[in-house]
Amino acid sequence: MDSKTLLSKGYFPKELPPPFSSESFANAADEVAKRWKGVSKTARNKFRESTCVKYSIPRINYSRRIISIPNPLHQHALVEAIAANWTQLVSFCKQSRLSASRPIVDPSGIRSVTTLKKFSEYKRAYVKDSFDRLFEIRTDIARFFPSIYTHSIAWAIHGKTAAKKNRGNRSALGNVLDIAVRACQSNQTIGIPIGPDTSIILSEIIATAIDVMLKEKYQVNGYRFVDDYHIFCKTHDEAEHILKYLQSCFAKFELDLNDAKTDIVKFPQPFESKWTIELSSFPFSRNAKRQKLQIGQFFSLLYQSCNNHPEESVVKYGIKVLHRRCSLQKANWSYLESLLLKTVIAFPQTLPELFYYLEPHRSYVDKTILRRALLEILRNHSGKGHSFEVSWVLWIAKFFQIRIPAKDIVPVIQSQDVIPTIVAFDLYRSKLVSGKLDVRSIGPLLTEESLLDDHWLLTYELLKKGWIRKKDNPLKDSKYFKILQDLKVDFYDSSKRLIRPISRRPTVRDLIKIPLEEDY
Repeated sequence: MDSKTLLSKGYFPKELPPPFSSESFANAADEVAKRWKGVSKTARNKFRESTCVKYSIPRINYSRRIISIPNPLHQHALVEAIAANWTQLVSFCKQSRLSASRPIVDPSGIRSVTTLKKFSEYKRAYVKDSFDRLFEIRTDIARFFPSIYTHSIAWAIHGKTAAKKNRGNRSALGNVLDIAVRACQSNQTIGIPIGPDTSIILSEIIATAIDVMLKEKYQVNGYRFVDDYHIFCKTHDEAEHILKYLQSCFAKFELDLNDAKTDIVKFPQPFESKWTIELSSFPFSRNAKRQKLQIGQFFSLLYQSCNNHPEESVVKYGIKVLHRRCSLQKANWSYLESLLLKTVIAFPQTLPELFYYLEPHRSYVDKTILRRALLEILRNHSGKGHSFEVSWVLWIAKFFQIRIPAKDIVPVIQSQDVIPTIVAFDLYRSKLVSGKLDVRSIGPLLTEESLLDDHWLLTYELLKKGWIRKKDNPLKDSKYFKILQDLKVDFYDSSKRLIRPISRRPTVRDLIKIPLEEDY
């Protein structure tokens, strides 16, 4: 694993709209580091730590997850530490005989790392290998990534006692990683930045240490995927003993067992949800009239499944099934389009899936009703800290050249929510905002100090692109970001597309590169 791959493919979270990219930074990173070393120590000391950009994404019902975009200076340092010790980290993680999620270099090149087994392979493996054991422990770690104690990275690698004795040894790998990740988040010790691929690697280090502790006491038959455990036992008593010990292993790393998702079940138990079976096997005819009837039936089944399983990602899964299995007849487009837009208004977490569907059919898209749907979502979510919904709505509007009223952009800019605000400025500068819009209010926010806080990306992009002009441009005074500007580093490329345009009929491989069973 090299640092360039980790920076280009694994820095920015995959949930961001397509224009956000770290490839430009990755290409310049070596030269950036070289020039940064030439800066005086006094100037560099001002950059000891920074704060991540926050991006709020919807989960289930009203719950949300905050993912992070660390400052490039400190993310680069963390990536360099991981890349330089990749062989040692891989060897360490190979100690786990339970893990199906050990990070490996992503052979597809989509991300920097992926898991050793895909989720579907993981499920098939634990079904196959548990045939002679009728009791199953199902559990996971409560709020795993947000509750990781960064000092426990060193505990995992070196052992807790040794790590505490050598806390001041800044060359010990565990301490190097601990210091680097804390620098990304204002020296906080609780939690790690969620979103970059580095979080997958760091969390696996801790989970591996827990697996090793468990294996030292019990000959466990089972699997772990990230923090989800499936352990198979001969008796209920055996399962109870193992579960209690596993809980104590979590506690040694200051982690908690998730009571809501913990159970000991006895076979027979289904290992595939009924709704996934029904949706994935739903038949679609090529006959236009019959297909129209089936489309309505499919969405009825989708909504029913969603109502019965509100805690699951039913709608996302359903749209992807539709995308793959339905060879849509042109006569049915307007009917399907209305159903898709109604669905995305109710479930805005499916905005990327909507885009996946509309992009290859863009010549058929009714922009009038698409605009109505986008405005409905924007007005429902703007000003509430719903970064994901607002940024994706604005990006889809930009892609389809749909004009948005200035009155609907004002709350976005006033929110100072970094990702949506950048997309809003792109829309404005592309003359896709109708009416007068005063953007000067954002100017006072863009300071030299903001280049180290949770607005660093907004400050850099607006000033670097000239979307906001200031006489006292802080990029000139910030030694690090001046280097990025001089090297023409961009983190937002409005010409970037989600998928490559295709002139022929889209195939499964064109549209969604991940096999269907991986999506759930």
